Amino acid sequence: MKYFLLLVLLHGFLSLNGQIIIKQTQPFPMEIQSLAILDNGKKVLAGSYDMKLYLIDVATGQINKEITDHKGFVLAISFNKEQNIVATAGSDQRIIIWDAATMEKKMEIPAHTDRINSLDFSPDGLKLASASDDKTIIVWDLMTGGEIFKLTDHSAPVTTIAFSNDGVLIASGGWDKMLMLHSATTGKLIGTYKGHRSTVNSADFSSTGDMMVSGSDDNTIMVWKTDTIQTIAKFEYFSQPVTNVCFFPGDKYIFCTDGSGMLKVYNLETKSMLEQKEIHNGSVKAMVMDTESGIMVTSGADKIVKIWNINEYLYFDCLKDKLSKLSDLTKPKGEFETSEQYDRRLREYDRQKDVLTKECVREADAKRKADQEIMENKILSTYEYVFFPVQNVGTYNADSQEYPITYNGQGAIVKIGLDDAKSLKENLAKAKVKAIKRIVNGNIEIFNTELIHPVTGKSFPFGRQVTSTEDKLLMKFLQRGQ
Repeated sequence: MKYFLLLVLLHGFLSLNGQIIIKQTQPFPMEIQSLAILDNGKKVLAGSYDMKLYLIDVATGQINKEITDHKGFVLAISFNKEQNIVATAGSDQRIIIWDAATMEKKMEIPAHTDRINSLDFSPDGLKLASASDDKTIIVWDLMTGGEIFKLTDHSAPVTTIAFSNDGVLIASGGWDKMLMLHSATTGKLIGTYKGHRSTVNSADFSSTGDMMVSGSDDNTIMVWKTDTIQTIAKFEYFSQPVTNVCFFPGDKYIFCTDGSGMLKVYNLETKSMLEQKEIHNGSVKAMVMDTESGIMVTSGADKIVKIWNINEYLYFDCLKDKLSKLSDLTKPKGEFETSEQYDRRLREYDRQKDVLTKECVREADAKRKADQEIMENKILSTYEYVFFPVQNVGTYNADSQEYPITYNGQGAIVKIGLDDAKSLKENLAKAKVKAIKRIVNGNIEIFNTELIHPVTGKSFPFGRQVTSTEDKLLMKFLQRGQ
């Protein structure tokens, strides 16, 4: 069965807050629990209680595909632009990886022993984190489909999971009322954030990774520092549980939805509410954004999916200042003004507003590029080669040609030939491990580890290996060292 998006005819100019519904679907058979925006805002993927995935073509308003591979509620969807892949999961305890261009299945992972509530890709799309009612979080290697590590610190079902934008941190929350922060590299628990009085339903990182926001069944959202267990702000203006939270790019605004169908936008700098409006008849089930295409998509207990224009939030302050100079053009119709003159004046306002919006877009793009360059240069300045002495070796396995070594207080397995292994043991005191170190958000990362043979000088890579294709900063570091 096909559902068609109904185009909502818009009249007049946008409000200053600039949030306009563009399109909405007819009601689906059952509630839509999860959403993703694909193909640069041209498609929306929706996961439903009816066990189906619906692929919506935004341009034509038609559902091009109904996918029925899941055997239970589809509760979680995540999209990664780098690899152009989608992950879906739900009550059938499986994760399915799809090619986002064709929606053909690429991989299936039997993942958990209870339903899966949340998924999130690492920024590079090479790892996927899943959160489940079985009280665990698992981080998966998408090259192999294998488990990298399992987190068991939560004492109750885990409802939400999120990678930081740099892929270094993982935030999670659940029924135990806790927000937790883990290293995405090692799985080590960094911090436990206490403050909510009920289930944590949603969590998100700021774009720079220095803040987290969480929304709870206790009708509040809380904003936290990631480098300390410190609360920055708490907003309690909700009559129902908070169902979704997310930072808007630039980290000035926080978007959140609740069980009454309300969307609220908070200004974090002033700690005030910027806007609130009812967007669904009943609880808002899912909310996703794609600021590059300027849209937000929501679903609700009314079984409807709605698509919103959020472009002007990107340029709110810029437009506010520029539009103040056009106030004469937006005055009510004057006593001695004809309807034709009034309409002409509003059209002129729209024309000038369009010009000013483009100016704000150019200014914002230039600022984003400058800020990104500053952040990347800051991280790049921490890249360096480090060397560790090999402290010990275990028993060499001649069949698999694997040699256990100990360096920097940790163990590793190195693949090395028989003759090289013999001479390594004989000259162990001179053996070293070479690696690259970097610091991101205060966390030290060691990667591209390699054993340097003390006699031949041969290099034997082991452990976490990152290519310059995957990490652009690594490419700059390597070029700088040449």
